[in-house]
Amino acid sequence: MKKGCLYLRGQASFEYIAVTALILLMIVPATYLFYNYSLTSEAQIVEKRIAKVGRDIVNTAEMVYYMGEPAMIVIDEQMPGGVINISVIKDWGVGINELVFYTMFSGELSEHVFVSRVNINGSFDASAMSAGVKHIRIEAKSGVQPFVLINFT
Repeated sequence: MKKGCLYLRGQASFEYIAVTALILLMIVPATYLFYNYSLTSEAQIVEKRIAKVGRDIVNTAEMVYYMGEPAMIVIDEQMPGGVINISVIKDWGVGINELVFYTMFSGELSEHVFVSRVNINGSFDASAMSAGVKHIRIEAKSGVQPFVLINFT
């Protein structure tokens, strides 16, 4: 009788270990998949926010350009984190007008380019690239070459 009792206790211990191992085999991969999914989702959210900010700035710049000086519009946008640089690439004589956002997310450098049909200009400091609500002043300027000035405040 004692031998049977020891055998049942040993079997119960083995079953406990087997069930625990089985549960861990399900939980660890599920946790890994969830973690990777959340990173991918976060990157997609940042990309969508930058796309919205870029499109809104370019669309407003085109609208203000055609209104002419002294037209000015201030828009409020939510800037996501991860933006490391913002620049305007321009060659007005050739018709190149691009607003470019550079982002660093998960160790990957990305470039988000928004093409404008009108002459744009702007210089951006570190506060323009930080996360948070930004007030973006877009105003028409006249001169030899009319253009739109973009300022983050």
